[in-house]
Amino acid sequence: MKAKTDYTELDAAILEAIRKSAWHPGYVPSVIEIAGQIAKATSRESFRVVDGRLQALRKRGVITVDRSMQPARWVEVKK
Repeated sequence: MKAKTDYTELDAAILEAIRKSAWHPGYVPSVIEIAGQIAKATSRESFRVVDGRLQALRKRGVITVDRSMQPARWVEVKK
């Protein structure tokens, strides 16, 4: 049985990137570095790791896509 991967650090880096940057989180160096480490440990490509975490955060209601912006971008859901 595989050990469960801890995405806490990556999730925090993605949220920080969404708060501070107009770029997609997958282009932010801190996110790329952490995702690369996880990708190596899980035999996945780093962009797949980032995309999977974006979708997980979206499903939990933490982030959403703001389509009113051009181009559309991820934004944090205000509670």
